[in-house]
Amino acid sequence: MFSLVQIIYTANLIITIITTLAIILSNRDSSTSLLWIALIYAVPVFGLLIFILLGIDWQKHKLLKYSPESALNYYRHAYDEANTNFLKELEQKDPDVANDIKKLIRLIERGSHSSLTYAETYRLFYRGEDFFSTLFDDLRSARKQIHMDFFIWKSDILGREIKDILIQKAAEGVEIRLIFDGYGSFKRISRQYRKELRKAGIDYRYFLDLRDPMSRHKINYNNHKKIITIDGTIGYLGGMNVGQEYIDGGRRFDCWRDTQMRLTGGCIALLDSVFLADWANCTKGEILYPDPPPQVKERGPYPLQIAVSGPDSDWFSVKLAYLSLIANANNEVLIQSPYFVPDSSMVDALVTAALSGTDVRFMITGVPDKLVAWWAAHTYLEKIVKAGARVYFYEKGFLHSKVFIVDDHLSSVGTCNMDIRSFHLHYEINAMLYSDKITTDLRDQFFRDVEECRELTLKDFESLGFFKRFRNSLSRLASPFM
Repeated sequence: MFSLVQIIYTANLIITIITTLAIILSNRDSSTSLLWIALIYAVPVFGLLIFILLGIDWQKHKLLKYSPESALNYYRHAYDEANTNFLKELEQKDPDVANDIKKLIRLIERGSHSSLTYAETYRLFYRGEDFFSTLFDDLRSARKQIHMDFFIWKSDILGREIKDILIQKAAEGVEIRLIFDGYGSFKRISRQYRKELRKAGIDYRYFLDLRDPMSRHKINYNNHKKIITIDGTIGYLGGMNVGQEYIDGGRRFDCWRDTQMRLTGGCIALLDSVFLADWANCTKGEILYPDPPPQVKERGPYPLQIAVSGPDSDWFSVKLAYLSLIANANNEVLIQSPYFVPDSSMVDALVTAALSGTDVRFMITGVPDKLVAWWAAHTYLEKIVKAGARVYFYEKGFLHSKVFIVDDHLSSVGTCNMDIRSFHLHYEINAMLYSDKITTDLRDQFFRDVEECRELTLKDFESLGFFKRFRNSLSRLASPFM
């Protein structure tokens, strides 16, 4: 007879061997595969558990029934005629710019199944106080429907202000649906707060709810999107969550610098369709998309595409869009991101652009919230500085903005950070913007932010002592998990 210990040991060995074979056959990045295999054998049992939680490749094992890409595909051909006219005019005006834009549009069409669409108006917010003040006015003006989808939602001062407005609108008959990420909002919303929402008839759901035992093994995969649509005519996206720190910096930071965008026009239907896909996944129901418009002939003044990606996407479209932006830059690449823990393809793209003479400037927070990620970032930043890029540490407060600017005509605002988690493990959403005016506004703000920064030079990296270099390099080893 085998003892219990022998049975457990044999079972663990068999599972470990099977898992090792699965990792090898997954054909993922070799360094990541070796790291997982080493962890599994170095820490028996616990290594396997960590792999199940953090390491499964969900591109081959779908997490969700409805993908955001399928939602966007519903509107894919509504703008064909308007888009053809737009591209013809652009080609007549500047063939080189038209070629760059065409390539990015085609990439997002194939990767996210998202049509080029248009906004009638836009407004950019760089402070939480301005954003939430405008949002409150829009919420109070809602007549039919409010949809809100957030990674982090807190029942703090700001959260209570929003709740009070939503309860009033629910009493007026407005349909309200809220989505909180299961991890990002976990234990951040009080029981009393949720009780008041339910009592008011406000429907809320958790995305991959960690209170559900069937979702706990998916803790590593989060809905990082921030989406608001109101009456199908107003929409918001960007970096800001629902938390008082987005207004005053909270207890840890002097201020919070972020970027949020308000849009109106036909593009809101696509933004809302992404919300509705998330909602159907939360409720396990069927998607009821708004009817696609008839063939649109007249376009709005601000062309854009909604790009989405997630751990089970066929293509990591937002990351690929970033790579395309860098590759097609002729003069300038400006990037803001709180984190910089990229994979080798992103580093190589930035290095190639800098060595080729493109003015590459990268701005990262100089006041970190996640020290290990910040330490690891130094090892990547040193390489791009050596190639000729300029790197800035924003030191006025916490920089949470996710903005990408290329030359004078291409830009992006959204939720995707410059890190492996955002590229491969999070559900993200970005607006790819084909407007000189919006790009100029974002560029002007970037250089206003530079005035609040300290620029890093090679001397800063070379002057680091052994301990700090070792700490940074050790932190980098955890890059596949960050």
